Amino acid sequence: MSAARLYQPRRRKLSLTALIDVVFILLMFFMLTSSFDQWRAVDLQTEPKSSATNQKNLQQDAQYLYLSATGDLQLREAEAVKASITSLTPLLNLIDGKRPLILLPEETARVQLLVMALDEFKNAGLSRVTLGEVVPASRDAY
Repeated sequence: MSAARLYQPRRRKLSLTALIDVVFILLMFFMLTSSFDQWRAVDLQTEPKSSATNQKNLQQDAQYLYLSATGDLQLREAEAVKASITSLTPLLNLIDGKRPLILLPEETARVQLLVMALDEFKNAGLSRVTLGEVVPASRDAY
C-alpha cells in the first residue's frame, strides 16, 4: 500500500442547514424593512351640506370638469378643449381660480386617475377643487 492511500482525507458533507437559516433571516429582514407603496394623504373636499338655495347658487357658480376613463379632462364650458392629466396647460388658461371647480369622474374611471388629477390640480395651485358625483359614460344627461 502506498502512503497516499492511507492518509487520504475523507470528504465531509456540507450541511446546508446553517446557510438556509441565514438566507431565510436575510429574506425576512428585507421583507419587513422595505416598503413597496408610498402611503400619503390626499386632500379631498366634498360639497357642503347646506340649504337648497345655497346649493343651487354653488352649482350655478361652479365650473364642472369631466374626467374620462382614459384620463382626459374636459371643461363643461369649453367642450372643444381637452387635456390629459399630465398636461393641464390648455385647461389652466380657461379655469377661473376664483370660482369653485367640481371634478366629475366618469363611472368607469379608475381611482388612481382621480388621485392623479387631484394631485395635479394641487400642484397647479388650484385649491378649490371639489369631488362631484359620478357621471355615466354617456354624458348626454348632463
